[in-house]
Amino acid sequence: MNGKVVVEGAKKGPKERPASEYKIYFPSSEGNPDSSFVSQDTKTQGLVIVFPLNVHDDAAIDQCEKLLKLKHENVIPHTGYYRDEANHLNITAELPLLADLHTRVNSKKYIKKYFSSIDATKITSRIVEGIAYCHD
Repeated sequence: MNGKVVVEGAKKGPKERPASEYKIYFPSSEGNPDSSFVSQDTKTQGLVIVFPLNVHDDAAIDQCEKLLKLKHENVIPHTGYYRDEANHLNITAELPLLADLHTRVNSKKYIKKYFSSIDATKITSRIVEGIAYCHD
């Protein structure tokens, strides 16, 4: 299905949502069924980024549940997870329109400017704080 083999499912997670709650807005541009894409969460009407997972066992469900509980100013919130028609797990996160690092770096390149050492230190510090929180 869509380039994916149907896999055996893991246990159903307590916060697992139905795939019908996600409307694909912008499919992967590479045509790779395992690359992320943008969907609309029909429950909240917001846009989310969907990350297809390559693991489909009970441990993956447990990790999805843990990611949903993370709350920190330097961690992009995960909003849900679901299985697609091939039973593959997908996890969703808020779509960081202008705050993600990739967009910020490319915007600086576009205007032919670079991050100052202070900007780079602030960004690195926020990334490290977010990672430290996730590992705690």
